[in-house]
Amino acid sequence: MEVKLLDQLLDRVRPAIRARHYSRRTEKAYVAWIRRFIVFHGRRHPRDLGEAEVSSFISTLAQRGVSASTTRQGGHGGRSPLDQLGNKDPAR
Repeated sequence: MEVKLLDQLLDRVRPAIRARHYSRRTEKAYVAWIRRFIVFHGRRHPRDLGEAEVSSFISTLAQRGVSASTTRQGGHGGRSPLDQLGNKDPAR
């Protein structure tokens, strides 16, 4: 996934997060985690990633000594807002 497509995807995620009435700070955190998740998996499109990839990402965070609450946040950032987009992603 090239940088332009990644940015387009994240531009679609932001309104999905705002629709849930999350704070701007939470939005920024989710977008950062989604970016880390995508980069961690070699810039593959999130549509091509599943539970195994989320588990791998979370396991790596835990192995690096990241706190449990941060690991949970990273796991949520990996899927929740992306799931709301469904198959309507034009950045594919």
